Parts: sequence; C-alpha cells; structure tokens
Amino acid sequence: MKIGIISEYTTSTINYGNCLQAYALNHYIQSLCVDAEVQTIVIRHSYKDKILTSRIPISALWKKAFQRIGRFFNNEGNFPERESRKKQFLKFENEYINMSDTSLEYTDIEHSDYNFLIVGSDVVWIQGRYYINRIKFLDFNFHNPIKRVAYAASFGDDYIPEENKNDIRRCLKQFDNISVRESTTVEMLKRLGIGDARATLDPTLLVAACEWSNLEMEPKGVGGTKYVFVYLQSPNLSQYKMIEKICHEKNLQIVSIPFASGRKNKLDRAFGDICLWDASPQNWIWLMHHAEYVITDSFHGIVFSTIFRRKFVPVQRNDGHLMNRLTDYLNTIQYEAEPLVSNNPGLLEYGNWDFDTFDYNLDKKRKESIDFLKEALGL
Repeated sequence: MKIGIISEYTTSTINYGNCLQAYALNHYIQSLCVDAEVQTIVIRHSYKDKILTSRIPISALWKKAFQRIGRFFNNEGNFPERESRKKQFLKFENEYINMSDTSLEYTDIEHSDYNFLIVGSDVVWIQGRYYINRIKFLDFNFHNPIKRVAYAASFGDDYIPEENKNDIRRCLKQFDNISVRESTTVEMLKRLGIGDARATLDPTLLVAACEWSNLEMEPKGVGGTKYVFVYLQSPNLSQYKMIEKICHEKNLQIVSIPFASGRKNKLDRAFGDICLWDASPQNWIWLMHHAEYVITDSFHGIVFSTIFRRKFVPVQRNDGHLMNRLTDYLNTIQYEAEPLVSNNPGLLEYGNWDFDTFDYNLDKKRKESIDFLKEALGL
C-alpha cells in the first residue's frame, strides 16, 4: 500500500507548528500502516494548480500587485539569520519526515500509483477569493483508483468566499472520508451541503508526550534558566513592553525566537533576554517542554503547552487572523477563559490550567480521531 500526504508544509515557510504537524501525521500513519510506504509529497507548483472560480476584477489584481511590490521593497521574508534557521528545518525534514523522492506537479500526482491521498493537516484549505488550489482539494481525474481522504484539514477561518463555494462543494463530494480540525468547520460544511465531515485532532496530538520528549534538544544558553517562552506570530510594542515588565518583576527570563512567523518586523530584534535565531524544531519542542510559562498567539504553541502540561497564556492575535482555530481548540479542552488582549497586566495570573480536564477531553477526541484514520485507511 502506498499513501501520499499533501500538506501545507514547506521548508521555505520555516514555521515550527507547520513542520511538526507534517512530521506527526506522517509518523502516525506509518505507525498504523507498518507495511505501507508513507510519503509527504513535495509539490512543484505550476499554472495547473489553480481553478479560477470567478473572473478576477481589475481592482483585485491591482491590490494584489501592490501587496507584492510592498513585500518586495520591505524585504520582509528575508533576514540574515533566515538561512541558518532554514538549514535546521531541512536537517529535521531529512532525518524525520519521509518525503517523496522528487517534487511532483499536478499531472504527476494525477498519474501516480498512490492507493490513498490524504490532505492535511493545518490550513491546507485557507481561502483567497476567485480561485482554489486544485491539488489541495484533490481535484484530479485519476487514471488509477485512489481513495481521497482529508485529515484535520483547516480553512483557518469560518469563511468560504461566495465565489469558491460551488467548486469546493464539487471537490469535497469526491472525497471518500473527510475530517476537519475545527468543529465550527463541520457546521460550515453542512451549510455547504457536505454533511459527513467529522472533527478530529491536529496530528501533533496523536503523538504521545514521551515521543515528543525523545525528539527534543536543549538549545545553547538556556539550560538552568527559569524562563517564559514568548512565541508570538503577530506582536506589537505595547504587548512586548508589558511582557517584559511582568516577567522581570517575577525574575523570569524571556526566551524568544525572533521573526517567529518567518517574516521580519521592527520589534523582534530588541525583545527578549535570550534570542534564539537558529532554533531547530527539536529546540522549539524543548523550549515548550521546559518553560515556566508559554505566552503565545499560536495554535501549535497552545497545543504543545497542553501536551507538556505547561502554563500557557493565549493572547489574541493583533492581526485578527486565524483566531477561530485557537478558540476552537480552547473550547475542545474546556479552557474556561477567553484569549487575552495583548497588554493585560495580569498576564501570568490569568490562566485556568486544569490539565486533568484538558487531558480527559483530549483522550476522548483522540480515540475518535484514531478511529477515523483507521476507518479511512480500511484498517
């Protein structure tokens, strides 16, 4: 049996949660199907990837062009330390994620010899207006019978542009089994006419804490320090000033990974007592495991805090982007508090960390998620 996984993962993104979810799904499916060949597919993008769902207005084309020009002149995706961090991700990928031997474009996948194609997890179905990605919605005319499965796929938000709905409905009706990561997405798909989708856990939650511990590596200069791990995708100045004030009053060091989103900003170079520019995915796991507190606006930041039973402080993202995945997970574990606004002075006293309740809720959901995978793979 040959199983291909189509993920949002790419080493050029250098995003820790994105990398670790790709490892987790690959690793867990291989543990279920020990005699199968399991590959995460390296996608080579081409014009064939996209379906235009509507004619694109000239105004939208101009807006996109200006955004690209702005990113180019701001050079926000490049910083001197990016390459050393990227090397750490490539090293992790080569050692721990079984990737396809070559990169595959749309027609290669369409003519492939996979028995199953699994799309997921993370925000593989994130939406832009006027087009969808054919590969990530498995919109193929296969020459061989291939089962289509979605595992913990996410749209990122509870929103599908009106222009995209017909094509998404058509694509999803071709799936043999569908699971999504957010329970709110199940309801959204029902309104679209897809009534058999189920909510499952992000694959990082299928891997036991002891297995993650076996992967972790202590970064230089942190051991023996009582620290708060600040992992923010969307920081602002008042937020950073408040975090520094509170942590230093409590004699806690701040450990940070600058430009955690993979894009540079004006604030990160001046923030943190210990800045880890070239932290590997294994270093990131260690930082999560050994922190006194984790302050984060990241979905996977909160997930790994619960895996390792670390006190976490969920804060609202300043860009308002992708908040539904964070709040949906907090509801799943029954965390009885709302994510904080960024500069709340009660930051480290705010949490409701009932880890026994969290684990109980996750254990129930984990069984449902494993049952879904077994059923989808015919085990």
